[in-house]
Amino acid sequence: MFVLHLMHFTRKYSLFCLVFFFYQGVFAQRLVDKMGIYFAPGLVSIPEKEELGSYNIPQNAFGGYQPGLSFDFCVYYYQNYHLAYGLDAQYFLATKKNYALHNTSVGPIVKYNILPTTALFSPFAIVGLKFGYTFLSRSAYNMSVQPSIIDLKQVEIQNVNLKFGYSEFAFPSAAPMVGIGFDFWITRRWKMIAMGTYTYQLTKSNSKLRDNYPVKQSNLGFVTVQAGISFKLTNDAKPKKNINNLLAQESGQ
Repeated sequence: MFVLHLMHFTRKYSLFCLVFFFYQGVFAQRLVDKMGIYFAPGLVSIPEKEELGSYNIPQNAFGGYQPGLSFDFCVYYYQNYHLAYGLDAQYFLATKKNYALHNTSVGPIVKYNILPTTALFSPFAIVGLKFGYTFLSRSAYNMSVQPSIIDLKQVEIQNVNLKFGYSEFAFPSAAPMVGIGFDFWITRRWKMIAMGTYTYQLTKSNSKLRDNYPVKQSNLGFVTVQAGISFKLTNDAKPKKNINNLLAQESGQ
């Protein structure tokens, strides 16, 4: 009796397992068919001007930085031939004399191709919301400055030597992002991708920023221009034509 129950149980749940794993396999294949990745290095520019105070000490955190290097990596899922969702990660480094700014962020994006993604050339718009950390550092350095003298005839002028030690701090931020770009097919799986984005990090109210730059705080806005490679996990097929529409067109002729 036990053996019969065991055989019945095994047959029943073996069928369930077969059906379950079959649909899991179908779902996984459909997911893979619609997924892709891209990697896009580029340049980043922070347009904020530097404001200097006494002894040429910067008064704002994000001013005066030279254009730096940016690296962007994204995993995306195509809902259809126009709309895609993704998870994007970006890192960039910008520097100026004695200072460095590192920024790392990750967040969801939505990408809309104006032409179908199967077109050879397809422009797109992209929006997203990034969450990350900004890391600011100042290297140790010395500065020799000449104080202001009212009467040069009565006072001997001597330079003042200032020493600045190493300093660093980091703070979190959230940032909306918008941009435009285009895809260009190289093969049925590989594309060239180029885009420009503007990201605006909401950093002005951060306490660490206020402590280190008490005179003026600001949000961090930066422009990124990137070009790279997009890879689709499976070949991108052209949209299937509706056979009912074709038959209706033939009957109407």
